[in-house]
Amino acid sequence: CGPRRHGGGGAVAILVATRGPGADPFRLAGGLRLSGSPQRILDEREPDAGAREQPSRGRRSRPRLGRGPRKLNSRVLRLPNACEFEHFSGIPIRTPAARPVVGYYGAISDWFDSRLVGELAARNPDWRFVLVGSTFGADLGPLEGRPNVELIGEVSYTELPRWLEQFDVCVIPFRRTPLTEATDPVKVYEMLAGGKPVVSTPLPEIVALGSLVRVAEDVAGFEEEIRTALSS
Repeated sequence: CGPRRHGGGGAVAILVATRGPGADPFRLAGGLRLSGSPQRILDEREPDAGAREQPSRGRRSRPRLGRGPRKLNSRVLRLPNACEFEHFSGIPIRTPAARPVVGYYGAISDWFDSRLVGELAARNPDWRFVLVGSTFGADLGPLEGRPNVELIGEVSYTELPRWLEQFDVCVIPFRRTPLTEATDPVKVYEMLAGGKPVVSTPLPEIVALGSLVRVAEDVAGFEEEIRTALSS
């Protein structure tokens, strides 16, 4: 649903759905629960956003979730994303393999930068690129014929820690669009909970995590950050 106008006593909650069985998106830490009828807003992309807005560049990008609804109501509670920590934090520490694994899981669709990943794979034949997730809507052309790129397909939530355990470095190679600029990926919290280094496109919600995530804007940048993470 989109933002709605509320009377003086109403509140707008910006909620980004957190995965996990039995999750209650309106329940806060400590057992507190939002009262009334808060509005649940998953993103703030406007119908014509692509024509009117260009993604910002660099590390100075600010999280944008919450800015739109505050124009309609000052009583906005912004709940950033999170993950089911216990589901991912028990992953054993992995000894880096002779052939490092660069991994990703999640939807592989039009916002996934397959060209960037394809070029990384071509430049680094000794790295394995393990991509887990549905490829519906994706341009797989740049990945086809790459012997070091493995497309696993969609797996269940229960299986994700097993795949994450196999990764030496995680990547979030999203194209920068108005949609991804307003995205707070759940997977980054899951990857960090599993103790994995993460290299990502500098989306505003990712940049807000500071030094917890390495950011890069192009193939050379991703390559450098992955190499640094592998050697750390």
